Amino acid sequence: MICLLSALGEELFPFREALEHATEEQASGRLWNRGTLEGREVVLGVAGVGKVMAASACQAALDNFHPEKVLFTGIAGAFHPDLTRGDLLVARDCLQYDLDPSLFGLAPGQIPPPGQGLYPGDPAMLEAAETFHPRGYRISFGRILTADIFLTPSILPLWADKIAALKGDAVDMEGAAAALPAYLGRVPFLLIRSISDQVQSGPVKGFRGIVRQGSARCLELVRWILRRP
Repeated sequence: MICLLSALGEELFPFREALEHATEEQASGRLWNRGTLEGREVVLGVAGVGKVMAASACQAALDNFHPEKVLFTGIAGAFHPDLTRGDLLVARDCLQYDLDPSLFGLAPGQIPPPGQGLYPGDPAMLEAAETFHPRGYRISFGRILTADIFLTPSILPLWADKIAALKGDAVDMEGAAAALPAYLGRVPFLLIRSISDQVQSGPVKGFRGIVRQGSARCLELVRWILRRP
């Protein structure tokens, strides 16, 4: 079984629409959708916004469904100037940028103890994603940074230097937190984001349309990955 998670129901909507033999069930206080996608058994879950919700959703999926892989999809804000709205960014790794363990002699994002905190994407799924050649938009690979912060132009100056120092290409509010339970459980994990905007640009107009388009593109890539051996 493959687990597919998103923060918002709107981000998961195209996946629900594509699901075959769909059923619903309650587990750990959440509604889950089960079925098949590209001939693979999958379970879909809405995590909710923020790190705590993301981590708890991933742990609930691991406890209840024992998936062989976990993928987290949705939208994110770009920090790297070459990323534009509609691009897909696949995380080679992800990290929490609002975690400061310097008191313990650790680098930003590391969790004491034992100091893990940089979560690599699953090599096999990354390799499959690298063979995906979309039409009409781009796919990139890089680092996604996670925090319980909705970055706006007024807040960005407080964090820009840290994001740059950590070599972040985009920022979100769930990815690295969802990766943690998968990492601890030794379950392959991949974070896929569609770029909604540049974090320097201010409020996003037409948010629902951006989510709809971005989620459909995430689905295209996930279908491609699921079709790989």
